[in-house]
Amino acid sequence: MSKEQLKELLPRIHEQHEYLAQISNENFYRPFAYSKVLPIPPRFPWPDLPVTYDELDRMLGECLYRLGVPL
Repeated sequence: MSKEQLKELLPRIHEQHEYLAQISNENFYRPFAYSKVLPIPPRFPWPDLPVTYDELDRMLGECLYRLGVPL
C-alpha cells in the first residue's frame, strides 16, 4: 500500500474501532431480562476491515509503522 492509501485507511480503522466499542458497551449494559432476545447482527461501517480489537490494533500498528510514526 502507498502512504496515501495508508493515510486513508487510518480514519476507517478508527471508525470501526469506535463502532466495536459502542456495540460492546450496549451489550454489556443490556438488562439481563432481555438477554434471551436474539441480537440484531451488527452493521459494521467497514465490512472489509477486521471486527475484533486485536486485529484492528494490529492493523493500526502496521499502518503507523509503515507511515514512520513512532510508537
